[in-house]
Amino acid sequence: MMNLRAAKNELQDPTEFDEFLDVVKNESITKYLEIGSRFGGSLWAMAGIMPKGSMLVSVDIVTNRDLNACVGALRDRHFIHQVTGDSLNKAIVERVRFYGPYDLLFIDGNHNDIHVRSDWKNYGPMARIVAFHDINRPNGFNRRKPWKMDVPVFWEQVRCDYRHVEIRTKIGIGVLWRG
Repeated sequence: MMNLRAAKNELQDPTEFDEFLDVVKNESITKYLEIGSRFGGSLWAMAGIMPKGSMLVSVDIVTNRDLNACVGALRDRHFIHQVTGDSLNKAIVERVRFYGPYDLLFIDGNHNDIHVRSDWKNYGPMARIVAFHDINRPNGFNRRKPWKMDVPVFWEQVRCDYRHVEIRTKIGIGVLWRG
């Protein structure tokens, strides 16, 4: 099985993600939804602070050996559902809605404007707390493979309407409370 700690560190800044976990530890998270699980590192880390028997739902456009191993290992302690497909797909949204509502949603999927706004619109109302990854990253952050990065712009637009916390050590995680 993969080194899940290493996967977390590969895709998340460890200091920021640990601070994010500290922010949500006292929020009684027992139902967690993650859009964009990639290798499962952040899913694994979140499961580690949740009580035994909690529910986690992972949505990712593709699946891979590491994510499958993570989901399999978490089944020993939690109820976990792996949903594979585009988060914009209405059938995916409805499948995810079936398992909700959620205490916490972590949006770290496709970072273009259409996906970020749609993930907020489609999944945000299902959770009382919503967190966004990459609120600091400019366009083209990954020099080997530049991509469109619209999360920072969207975060600046949405955060003002909610109580929120910003973790801006490096990549950035924004957390807001919907209610």
